[in-house]
Amino acid sequence: MEEKKKPLIKLININNIIKNIGMEKLLIIAICGVVLVMFPSPDKKIKSSKQTEIMKRSGSQNIEISGDDYCERLEKRLENLISRINGIGKVNVMITLKATEEKIVLTEVSYEKNDENSTDSSGIVNAKNSYKEDRVVVYEEGSDGNKIPYVTKEKAPEIEGIAVIAEGGNNADNVLKISEIAQALFGISSHKISVIGMR
Repeated sequence: MEEKKKPLIKLININNIIKNIGMEKLLIIAICGVVLVMFPSPDKKIKSSKQTEIMKRSGSQNIEISGDDYCERLEKRLENLISRINGIGKVNVMITLKATEEKIVLTEVSYEKNDENSTDSSGIVNAKNSYKEDRVVVYEEGSDGNKIPYVTKEKAPEIEGIAVIAEGGNNADNVLKISEIAQALFGISSHKISVIGMR
């Protein structure tokens, strides 16, 4: 008998709560709950659309930059930086590349090694060793459905040399500052950097 009273008591408590709050207020609360569930806050929509956009940009779509475009970007950034040095006016920079961008793709490697030893009639042992290595490039499916090699690492183009022509480039202190900046940014030795004064 006591087990049947417990659900009945809970039902009576719920009825009392509904009577105290009022049916109209409960209906408004329920509608607000449905609206909140159906229409999330605009901030969440903006964040999710930004995340989707970033994911689309950084997905398997590769943006190819030519060596000339890469050089041009570096030149402009270096010109901008050097022109801010005290005592330097207008600046022109030229960068040459030793090698273009290199992409390292994932490969599956299989090895096969055979060792054969045979003894001829005179008791001399003949050993034959063979070694075989096969490399197969691993592919992934691009966003357009085409198979593209799976790139594990990309190496930026290697810089061969930098030429700087600058107003104030005749001053030894300025030459040293420009050379040190180029060395720090590009990791090349000083003999690959030429700084000349502008006429």
